[in-house]
Amino acid sequence: MDKALLLLNLQKAVLQSSSFDEAVFIILNKTHMLVPYDQAVFFEIINGKLSAKSVSGNAVIDPKTPLTNIISAYLDAHKPEGDDKLAPHLIKDVPENHKAQWDKIKHPHNALAQFVTEQEGSIGCVLIQRSTPFDESEMAILDELSQSYTQALALHKLRKKSSALLTFSLNSKTKKVLFIAAIILFFFPVRLSITAPAEIVAENSKTINAPFDGVLEEILIKPGDDVLEGAIIARMDKDTLQSQEQSAKQALDLAQISLSRARRESLADPEKKSEISRLQAEIKTREIEYNYANTLLARSEIKAPQAGIAIFSDVNTLRGKPFSTGEAIMRIADTATQELLIRVPADAMIAIDKSA
Repeated sequence: MDKALLLLNLQKAVLQSSSFDEAVFIILNKTHMLVPYDQAVFFEIINGKLSAKSVSGNAVIDPKTPLTNIISAYLDAHKPEGDDKLAPHLIKDVPENHKAQWDKIKHPHNALAQFVTEQEGSIGCVLIQRSTPFDESEMAILDELSQSYTQALALHKLRKKSSALLTFSLNSKTKKVLFIAAIILFFFPVRLSITAPAEIVAENSKTINAPFDGVLEEILIKPGDDVLEGAIIARMDKDTLQSQEQSAKQALDLAQISLSRARRESLADPEKKSEISRLQAEIKTREIEYNYANTLLARSEIKAPQAGIAIFSDVNTLRGKPFSTGEAIMRIADTATQELLIRVPADAMIAIDKSA
């Protein structure tokens, strides 16, 4: 999608968000479509103090994380003067007493966007971190987005204040009516909702593991291909196994020849009979080694344990890669059974009926 259209859609989405938390979620997780990053952290000004509110990916963050003290000290040291514009900018230095801690948790490139209005003052800021440099066009996009983000956040703050003022301005009679209405509403079911990323995954999937230590020589399918049960989907390198099989076969043949010779010689020399038992034991050992080598050769052709879709990253990244015994190569997912994987932070968990 064109970046200009993405920008407009993102601005529209945040301005139409239904709550402050939803706006923050969009800021942290949708900005990535226009300006890629490794991590984004939103800080909110609560009662004049900075507090870490959310982190990208819907992960849980400690409000008193060391980042809070560092960014708070940075903002105090870099307050705008006069009519200076609060444009997104790169963090190049932090106060001296926080440098040691900042060096441990910072990313190679860190950008900060502040959200400030004349009416609400400072609402908060977002720290964007990544390993590659920000170019001028990306900083311009962040500047454009910051204006829409600031408007949306300020609007939600204003709504919250208006709601609080309305509560205090109600007269006694109205409060009684509302109190009775609230009690009545307690008897009606209330829908609970949270915002969280979801992923459709296969409920029944089988993992394909390496049958032995070796190199994956060939993959016969591509990611997303349909496979049938029992179909050969990959092959391990056979060179070493074939050498072991040939060596074990030669040792077995030699032991059998030696046993045959010892039996013939025992007819003329009874003392040779003691050697026959030793050779028979040796033949059993060689047979075990030969059968084991054949078993490994058979396992070198990896087959699909069930019908389904092959799930793995890329053919080229797996081909020629050494694997240890039991290491996962890919998964075969049964498309007939699916489930929804929802990643919800621990502090936002709610009870969900299985029939929902």
